[in-house]
Amino acid sequence: MISVVIPTLTVRKAWLERCLYAYEQTLREVPHETIVITDRPACGVAWNEGIEQAKGNYIHLSADDLEPLPGWQYPAMESADNGELPAARILNTDGTLQSCGTDHLEHGEGEEAFVARIPFATREQFDLIGPMMNEQYMGDYWFSHRGRQVGLKSVVRRDYCFFHHYAQEGRIDTLSADVRAYKKRGGE
Repeated sequence: MISVVIPTLTVRKAWLERCLYAYEQTLREVPHETIVITDRPACGVAWNEGIEQAKGNYIHLSADDLEPLPGWQYPAMESADNGELPAARILNTDGTLQSCGTDHLEHGEGEEAFVARIPFATREQFDLIGPMMNEQYMGDYWFSHRGRQVGLKSVVRRDYCFFHHYAQEGRIDTLSADVRAYKKRGGE
């Protein structure tokens, strides 16, 4: 079973509905549970709360402005089963590339990545990686950093693919402070 954890804010109801619909459509044939965490002070806090509640043998940390593309779960599960962290291919709303693994360039299937955006792993891998940072941003970097520390490399999985709509309602700008917190904790 896949546990999908989605942080959201009350003001982002329309984005959440779109996100939930996409997950229900893409996960019809896969046992799953959806855990929605509303109005927490930061994404990391909500992700940690969701991880604690998750009952699945796979855990997927998402966001309310993400929309998975069909088949996303299969390369993610395959990577996790192979002891890897899948690095997503992420598209902007208009279909242009936002990132593929580490940066904004297209990278090949299986290429090693510095960051596994949109975290996905087995329950055992999450137990090794430990809790996410409690901040709003840098959670995917922390996930990847901790993964490397316990021997899990991040690899590009091109079909682990999502639209990221960058919803602005309720978005807070804590990126600079979150980068400092990441580095203070030993992030690379």
